[in-house]
Amino acid sequence: MSKQKQAQLDQFQQELKPGEVLEAIGEFRILPVLFPFFLIAAISFVVGRVFSSSLMLLLATNLICVWMMADAARALVTIQNSCVLVTNRRAFGLAAGKRFNLTHHQIQQIHARRGLFLDSGEARSSVFLKHLCNQKTVQAAIEQHRKKK
Repeated sequence: MSKQKQAQLDQFQQELKPGEVLEAIGEFRILPVLFPFFLIAAISFVVGRVFSSSLMLLLATNLICVWMMADAARALVTIQNSCVLVTNRRAFGLAAGKRFNLTHHQIQQIHARRGLFLDSGEARSSVFLKHLCNQKTVQAAIEQHRKKK
């Protein structure tokens, strides 16, 4: 774990209220996010070099490469800054640049298809946790405490 990620986790752990017990920490994976960007950029680079006699095609492929690398950098920053902690009372953290704090009673539904969507019934407080490595662990920790209502 990087020093930046560890510092972020320490900061969130300091926000734990008295009596809260840490149940799970959400771990995000980056490789499935970055692979399509690098693949498209590599294909675009090869096509540009094969058809280098056409300046317009070369310009277009170079622009696609730059665009894919910029999107990859944005995705990397978003995932690196994401952090989710589940305690015996709430789920909180930062996901996709959005800070959230949901008690288990606020979470009305959990949808787990392409990620973990914690639906609180309000658009501004619901959160979508995409690219979790330990999605089942985080979901089980939340479900365990939601059933105690």
